[in-house]
Amino acid sequence: MSDINNNLPAEPSEEKLPAEPIPEEIAGSAAENPAESLPGDTLPEESVPEDSLSEESLSAAQADDIPEEETGSVSEENDADEEAAPAEENTPEEAEETASEEEEPLPRSGSRTGRILMYAFFILLAFLAIYMTASAIYASKSGKSFDPFGFLKGSKPTLPQLPVVSIVPTQPTTLPTQIPVNPADLSEESLSEAVESLLTSEPVLSSEETVLPEDTSFSEEESSSETEAVTSEESSATEEPTTEEITTEELTSEETEEPTTPSETQDPLDLLTHLNAAGMTEEELVGTQLIVVQSSDTADCKLYFFEKTEDGWTVSPAVSATKGVLGRGGLKKDKQEGDNCTPIGYFLLGPAYGAAESALTALDYHQIIDGDVWVTDPSSSHYNQLCRRNQADADWQGCEDMYALLRFYKYCILINYNTDPVVPGAGSAIFLHVQDDVDTSGCVSTSEAIMFAIFGWLDPANEPHILIY
Repeated sequence: MSDINNNLPAEPSEEKLPAEPIPEEIAGSAAENPAESLPGDTLPEESVPEDSLSEESLSAAQADDIPEEETGSVSEENDADEEAAPAEENTPEEAEETASEEEEPLPRSGSRTGRILMYAFFILLAFLAIYMTASAIYASKSGKSFDPFGFLKGSKPTLPQLPVVSIVPTQPTTLPTQIPVNPADLSEESLSEAVESLLTSEPVLSSEETVLPEDTSFSEEESSSETEAVTSEESSATEEPTTEEITTEELTSEETEEPTTPSETQDPLDLLTHLNAAGMTEEELVGTQLIVVQSSDTADCKLYFFEKTEDGWTVSPAVSATKGVLGRGGLKKDKQEGDNCTPIGYFLLGPAYGAAESALTALDYHQIIDGDVWVTDPSSSHYNQLCRRNQADADWQGCEDMYALLRFYKYCILINYNTDPVVPGAGSAIFLHVQDDVDTSGCVSTSEAIMFAIFGWLDPANEPHILIY
């Protein structure tokens, strides 16, 4: 310390000021960080007595007096210490992680490919097991032999088929010599000459015939197959007329058969069509007015209206053909009470019933009023007759209330089924009345407009009838 002071240049003598005390905060920070102590120019050296400086402050002062060359070496050492300092600050855990990262080997591409191949192999095995199981189940259910790899058995390769050249003439062969029509006129010599000429002469091929070209590439097997093909064609050609004859006979027999039921091609406006279908003849008809009811597979039916004139039976111009409805039980010859069937047959029409006070028809007419009933009890003496509910000799247990059904009986005509004589239990209350598109309990019904027209058309003098089939 004394040497350093001796080397310092002499300062001009000035009056020394009293030393100011260093604050405690600055002194403490200088003691902790000597390098960060106050610069020398902030406080002159002469103003601080040596006795008041500590060892650390003295060492800092000495460092300021070191030449630049020595200072540079010291700064390099400090820089090296600072660079090494972060390495020393690592914790043991960070050091272990760093060591493990350095020791962990890089992934190898070969091991990854191997894993992919192994997974693919296991997937293939799974699909194979599923296929084998499904094949076994299908074989057990279908009764076939278990052959899961049958699809791998390919068919035998086939050689391409060579085209077959037909040598069958399309037209009959023309012979150079023709035999006369009457061989009895020829002598024995002429006959023998004609036969020899036929045997020795070659057939003349027509221009349309196909000639087999000479080709040595065809083998004997191919020629034999061609011969078989030609033979089969000849045999089929000879058999065709027989088939045609049989077909013609069958068609002839079918054409001669007469249908027993009217077909769609027959005219429904021709009365003979319906009479043939019903098994009746024109001579059996009574009167000159006829309503025909043609049934179908359902409850629907068709109504046709005919009248007899001087020219015969024709379609009536008063009422057009229309649709109608039958009983929900269908048609029946031996109808019974309560079976909801419409009776089959040829019946007289009349009298008429309705809601109007005055008659709108030439038929005998009765206005339906409250209390009118039609007896449907087979055990009653009034079975299938119109009666009054409160009449004195009422002996029935069941009846049809005509007034309650007036919407259907607004225009109503009696179909005289089981009326003369009355057979108990054979059916009752069969009418032609108003009821459109709804099946009945055995009656025949149509629209109100058609019933109104029928009322005005029918005349008891013409003995109107109805044919149901």
